[in-house]
Amino acid sequence: MNDRNWTPLTRTRPTYDKDQIRISMSASGMLFINQVAFHALRSPAAVAAYMDEAAGLIGIATVGPATLNALRVRKISKGNQRSISLMHFCTRFGLAKPKHGIHFPNPTFDPDGTLVLDYRAAVEASCAAAELRSCGVRE
Repeated sequence: MNDRNWTPLTRTRPTYDKDQIRISMSASGMLFINQVAFHALRSPAAVAAYMDEAAGLIGIATVGPATLNALRVRKISKGNQRSISLMHFCTRFGLAKPKHGIHFPNPTFDPDGTLVLDYRAAVEASCAAAELRSCGVRE
């Protein structure tokens, strides 16, 4: 370590405001919503997903579980997140699958309560573990 310019790996986790809505989607098309978003959607058992292809927007609205296009909202075993499988939705609308996952910055709500996600503004999630796995390194 004498004459090398080593840069240490820092494993700091990003900090988030607990009261902020956070939405992300995995490479497999699984949408993850935090507890704040779940409560803002009125704690649904099921949702429907909509696409505005011209604007690049995804809409998530609360529906009854018996509705024809209902997608089940599942609780993640650890933590307070919920998940919604959007794999078929992504395939149907030709949405590119992200390499590691994406995060939707600044989600909004329409006056009717529909959660609006801007797919075009989504950014790749930065995850050190995912980056290491892509290089063939296992934790």
